Amino acid sequence: MENRDQPGVDNTLVIHYLTLRQLIGILGILLPVFLIVGSFLTECKHIEASISDFYYTRLRDVFVVTLSAVSLFLFTYKGYDPLDKIMTNLAGVFGLVVAFFPTTFYPGICVPCFSIYPSRVPAVLLPCYHGMAVGAIHLTAASLFFITLAFISFFLFTKVSETGTPTPQKIVRNRIYRICACIMIGCILLLVPYFTIATVKSHLDRYNLVFWMETIALWAFGTSWLIKGEFILKDKPMVA
Repeated sequence: MENRDQPGVDNTLVIHYLTLRQLIGILGILLPVFLIVGSFLTECKHIEASISDFYYTRLRDVFVVTLSAVSLFLFTYKGYDPLDKIMTNLAGVFGLVVAFFPTTFYPGICVPCFSIYPSRVPAVLLPCYHGMAVGAIHLTAASLFFITLAFISFFLFTKVSETGTPTPQKIVRNRIYRICACIMIGCILLLVPYFTIATVKSHLDRYNLVFWMETIALWAFGTSWLIKGEFILKDKPMVA
């Protein structure tokens, strides 16, 4: 197997892959930042209960475009073997489903932010925007999106040549990849009681638990891809 972090390789294909990895990581990290800053720059000045709830606000385009860009970059990323391509394509599909199948609308979403959109939505489509079925598709896709990204980080990013010895930097990177994967899975697991136990949900709603768990998971995802793109912790040049 080819070493996935081979130092000293200089060709346009590798440069393209490194840039693509960095772009994916940067967009993943910046998405919640865009939404928070954008929210306070508008009249809303309010953080929604989840990142997905921003779909119903004036920041809908920021949410959809950024997540779509991440998904398309994942489609473009080919990787080193068929499994890489399959997993990144799956992540891309799940990301697009999250972007275009909105979460279930509920009255707690900030009304001033939401008020710009009802006039743009045909009345016949409003049940889709409020529907539980669409919301269930969204929630399932969001979970699978992070699970797939965690798999990529834990199992694919950590691979090395079958005959090679990992460098000290590679060993450190692998630890971080696995930590990032565990954080993503941990954030999903922490939300299970929130979505399944009414009393837990009622007590935690005021803290925007879903938004912050999603943010932490996105930052873990972005960190993993930035490191894979050699933004930091790259191998030191080999000395002859």
